[in-house]
Amino acid sequence: MLAVLAVLGVPAALAQVATTTTLALSSSSVATGTVVTFTATVRNPSLVTHGTVTFCNAAATYCEDSAIIGTAQLTSAGTASIKRVPGMGLHTYEAVFTATTANAGSNSSASPQPLEVTGLYSPAAGTIPAIGLDTLTVLFTPTDSVDYTTATASVVLTVGDFFSLNFSSSPIQTVQQGATASYSLTVTPTGLARLPAEVTFTATGLPPDATITFSPASIPVGSPATEVAITIHTSIQQVANTGSSQRSQGPAALGMLLLPMLGIVSLRKRLGKIPQFRAAVVLGVLSLGAIVGLTGCGAICTIGPQPTSTIYTVVVTAHCGTLQHSANVTVKVEN
Repeated sequence: MLAVLAVLGVPAALAQVATTTTLALSSSSVATGTVVTFTATVRNPSLVTHGTVTFCNAAATYCEDSAIIGTAQLTSAGTASIKRVPGMGLHTYEAVFTATTANAGSNSSASPQPLEVTGLYSPAAGTIPAIGLDTLTVLFTPTDSVDYTTATASVVLTVGDFFSLNFSSSPIQTVQQGATASYSLTVTPTGLARLPAEVTFTATGLPPDATITFSPASIPVGSPATEVAITIHTSIQQVANTGSSQRSQGPAALGMLLLPMLGIVSLRKRLGKIPQFRAAVVLGVLSLGAIVGLTGCGAICTIGPQPTSTIYTVVVTAHCGTLQHSANVTVKVEN
């Protein structure tokens, strides 16, 4: 009777068979976006065909909550498997077999299975960027495909110094206010046969109210050495102002020149009181002064504002990707 009671009092756990669980991954290194198969095998030492296996992040303290990546039932082959798309990074996983009445629980954490997930790069990882503009693209695929979607990001690298600027005409021009100054600039690929991207132009330091044009306005990708015509159009506003100022001074200057002749009339009355020779001398001097005034003072005097000039340094900049080069042109504007 006592022996029977002893048997009936034996806990059920003592009747369970010990098991071992192993985990295998379809690959130890994959690119992001790749499906990975997780396969767990449970033995006691024969294959265990009933029960549940939980797949977890081995770095977590407990196989629960967010550490769980999936669960699966054992099949008649003694295996349980899931398919997942892991995120980028280095991961370690374990498989945990949940105890049943016949078999004790076990896990594979004694030897976590590592998995390296790399980005899906274009160009491939390890590629040395070539001179020019290189576009790097990476594809990211989240583990949680329900709440998140895949994403692609790109960045353009500017590698090397792949073009230069050279003047094929004089970079210094002198023009009248309101006229145009013309230059010729050549954009030449260096280290490459053709330009790797479009080249555009900007300019700073123009004369007041002046404009600048480039022909062509930009150089398309794939172009060889290309000559660009640069034209600076100066403003005519200052010309009009200067001309009207000079015209308004003309009558006043002429009046000043005629003053000596106006004095002759009043002097003639008094000349009768001086000897004839002296009168002739006085009249001759006054007449000469009037003639010189009417002829613009000849080569010995000038009236009104003299021509002036202003020098401007214009900085022309060519842009290709993040690479840019600048060259200076000088325009001397005469009023």
